[in-house]
Amino acid sequence: YLDVGPLQAGAPVTVSRVRNVPDRRSGERVTLIAGSHALTIRATGRLLADARVGDTVRVANPATGSVVVGVLAEDGQVIAQGAE
Repeated sequence: YLDVGPLQAGAPVTVSRVRNVPDRRSGERVTLIAGSHALTIRATGRLLADARVGDTVRVANPATGSVVVGVLAEDGQVIAQGAE
């Protein structure tokens, strides 16, 4: 979270004074990882919404025209649901 302005001593911290800064923004390219221990498939996709690490995200896969759901990792990769 990021404070969006100076805060005076004793002033309450309200939702309007703090905003959630995403780790990745909607439209950013990410690497989509799917598969298992024996086989891993990597594809380039596009985030469909702003997200923070650990969030469940939707990624558009232009190669297949599908939308894949996964978890955003620290390195910007998205681990598809069901992948190990």
